[in-house]
Amino acid sequence: TTDLAKWRMQLPVQGIAALYTLSGISKLKAVGLSWSEESAANLALPVLKGARFEFYTNGNADALERGFAMAEWLMEHPVLTEAALWVALLLELCCMAAAFNERLRLWYGLALVAMHIGIAVVMDIVIAGQVYPMVIFFINPAHLLREGGRLCSDRSGGWSQQA
Repeated sequence: TTDLAKWRMQLPVQGIAALYTLSGISKLKAVGLSWSEESAANLALPVLKGARFEFYTNGNADALERGFAMAEWLMEHPVLTEAALWVALLLELCCMAAAFNERLRLWYGLALVAMHIGIAVVMDIVIAGQVYPMVIFFINPAHLLREGGRLCSDRSGGWSQQA
């Protein structure tokens, strides 16, 4: 039954990792290696579009003000913006590595949560259908709580369930 339990967790992990990997591949296929360079210069546009949508849909003037401030910040910090986009792209492209290494999966999950927090802050977009399953299967909070935060490395390089 241990193998069955392991594969019950492994299958969704592989599916989630595949989604991230395919997202990175699609970015490269559409634009090539200049993806972050072109996106950094143009990222302010979708930020403004989202802010205007929120304003025109809900009359939220604060969203419009935040959108203009964020777009201005992105334009003033192109190197930092491009670096963040490269980190996000590399996280997506290399996500399958986390599918097969449980120790890496926890840290990868935390990095992906940070990436999604950045997306939420910058673009006001929450991709709940991707974030929640990733948190459940990559970070696995139920297992962390059950173990009381104490995880021991086993010989296979994964997390053991023994304290």
